[in-house]
Amino acid sequence: PIGQLDGGHIFRGLFKDYQKYFGYATLFIMFLASIYYPPWLIFLLLIVFLGGVVHPPPLNDVIPLDKKTLVIGIISVLIFILCFIPVPFLVVH
Repeated sequence: PIGQLDGGHIFRGLFKDYQKYFGYATLFIMFLASIYYPPWLIFLLLIVFLGGVVHPPPLNDVIPLDKKTLVIGIISVLIFILCFIPVPFLVVH
């Protein structure tokens, strides 16, 4: 859930200004993961230098989400959690 990536958009919609804390926590977790699997460091550096962590505010941040949109956002986060693979598959020839 970092910056302008899909997770950043979803978390910004669900958690408003608290999205930045999720973004910084994700960067820290990616750093720890890069110790175990070094290619995560490449993604970490790309995100920091190209995208940033904080999501820009929307034009209208006053109107709250309706129940349907909130449920869709929560389902999107759950799908991401269920599909996440910390170490990609290893192809053996």
